[in-house]
Amino acid sequence: MTAREDLGLNAQDFPPDHPQRLLIQAYARLPLFPERVDGSKQASIASFGAYDLRLSELSPAMGLLKAYPLQVELCESITGRIIDRVGCQNLRDASRAVEAFIAVILRLGKVAPPECPCA
Repeated sequence: MTAREDLGLNAQDFPPDHPQRLLIQAYARLPLFPERVDGSKQASIASFGAYDLRLSELSPAMGLLKAYPLQVELCESITGRIIDRVGCQNLRDASRAVEAFIAVILRLGKVAPPECPCA
């Protein structure tokens, strides 16, 4: 399933810093990255000052693929420590997770607008 089929939209339907656009772009970049040791792939969604949002696509070998093939992670930029993560069944779920994490980041303090890693 493509991002367009999953969300019913494409990245150009949104402003450059819109959460869904950032997520679609991260999802489209996943195949470009090598598999990690556990077989998953990971792409940055955006950076917000001291925080990063990442998208991971899990490997079938991890055993969680049927329930949650995607994960959205909120991480500290400097240490890479995962603050929170959400398992997602599809891009629609991941979009909700991205929006929720952005709300958390904004509550934590003033941050710069999101920086798209592909800009």
